[in-house]
Amino acid sequence: MNCQEIELKFGVIGVCTNLRKILQSIGKVENEHVDNLTNIYFDTNKRDFYEMQAGLRIRKANDYTEQTLKIRGSNIAGVHVRNEYNVRIDENAKKPDLSLFPLDAFPDGTDLAQLQKKLRKDCELDFTRHSYDFRFGEALFEVSYDRGGILYEGGKYPINELEVELKEASLSEEELLDAFLSLVKALDEKGIALTLEPFSKMHKAAVLLRNERNQIRLPDSGPHNVSEFLIGLIIMFEKMIGLLMVKQNPAVLGYISYTLKAINKALKELKRELKMAFPSEQIKPLLKEIKDLRAILMHMYKYMHALEGEFLNVAFAIDEHEIASTVEVLRAKIGKTKLYMLPLRIRVLLNKIAAAYEK
Repeated sequence: MNCQEIELKFGVIGVCTNLRKILQSIGKVENEHVDNLTNIYFDTNKRDFYEMQAGLRIRKANDYTEQTLKIRGSNIAGVHVRNEYNVRIDENAKKPDLSLFPLDAFPDGTDLAQLQKKLRKDCELDFTRHSYDFRFGEALFEVSYDRGGILYEGGKYPINELEVELKEASLSEEELLDAFLSLVKALDEKGIALTLEPFSKMHKAAVLLRNERNQIRLPDSGPHNVSEFLIGLIIMFEKMIGLLMVKQNPAVLGYISYTLKAINKALKELKRELKMAFPSEQIKPLLKEIKDLRAILMHMYKYMHALEGEFLNVAFAIDEHEIASTVEVLRAKIGKTKLYMLPLRIRVLLNKIAAAYEK
């Protein structure tokens, strides 16, 4: 019933029609499922679950119906880690039954009976999922391709994404990130056109429905701790990209440009610290990775800085079609430059640097 969900999400450019063949070429496919899924999300008028940073849904699949409670956890360089509670229920159930979840899943003092009475439908997601149990290296993953849409009062927002969820492995955090990055690189080399898709389906729905979670928070750490500062910048970068993709607000581009420039400068400082602490030959692979990352960052900074003015002109013209087209061009650019690997690559880099200092 209770499990920890550890997964990585990406957007897909175009339609992914050969995923099974690609997976078979780089690992072992052990199972395949095709499901037509409907996710119905619930909350109260006072948004109690939103305030708990939790998601509540009923999922209807081909051969089962279940209710799920997801509790917000951590985000390790784009790898989402959170607690999830799943309970099979009758296919005719109209609302989740909160009493079926363990009491300790809710904050202390929660009145489940009152919360149950206030539940209402928030939005609905319909999509087709092609999923595969996939062995890669020492880990078993579930790789899923989802295509469909979020149905809400304002219309329909497309879903076209790839999820990689860890199902089985005895790995440390460092080994886990290495495994995810190796898999993503292998998928990229086989021609799957990926891009950034930082927000979960539930998060996207929350932004679309309420125009919330729109706050921009700068990292708390300063340059005195470059690693922590970098992690804070990566978190900010992912939030800004997520908001841009969903809300298509050109003002967000300015924050993204700033963040890319700040990440580049932080990596430059990291390089300086490394060269002071170690002989260059000893850390040659780390210096090369920093150089490669900085080249991508500066290229994308210049691109987004130039795009900002163009995007604003389109926005002032109130041409929604052109705005959407501009966002799609940016999504494709992120895929082409491999910027979608940035969060993982930086976190892996920081782990390797930490290991070098420990030796």
